[in-house]
Amino acid sequence: MIRAAALIAVAALCVWSVIAFVQRPLTCNRSLSELRVRTRQTIATGSTYRQALLARKNLTDLRKLEGPCRARVELYVFEAENEDVLGNADAAIDALRRGLNVDQRPELYFNIGTLLVEQGRMDEAVENYTTAIRLTPDDLPNIPSPEAQRRVQERVRQLAARAK
Repeated sequence: MIRAAALIAVAALCVWSVIAFVQRPLTCNRSLSELRVRTRQTIATGSTYRQALLARKNLTDLRKLEGPCRARVELYVFEAENEDVLGNADAAIDALRRGLNVDQRPELYFNIGTLLVEQGRMDEAVENYTTAIRLTPDDLPNIPSPEAQRRVQERVRQLAARAK
């Protein structure tokens, strides 16, 4: 009797482990891959009305994944891209900043900088670009604003001089 109870407990633990460590990550991978494709299709759509419809649908589905997939940076990147399609730059920046809580990826700082430049918030943009460029210096020529690029170069030089 005790053996049977122990065997049942071990079996239940095995099932729980498979669900927690295999099924959920696979579900996140599949869902995020699908949303990656849908987000790319949304951006490529010519009609702004159709873009808005698709972006709203994508955001609804992305928000459903925030619980189980919250440790995946892609979730926040796709959310930001869809918010940007809708013209919600502040919401896009917020999504990217939430992504930074998961992983300090330079492309997140870079994308935040780009959104801030579009809003005319140059000082904040320069700080984000500077963080990105310190992590990946080869991206400096990719900064879309010549003014921001110049200021980032100056800021990086200042930081290098202080470090010496």
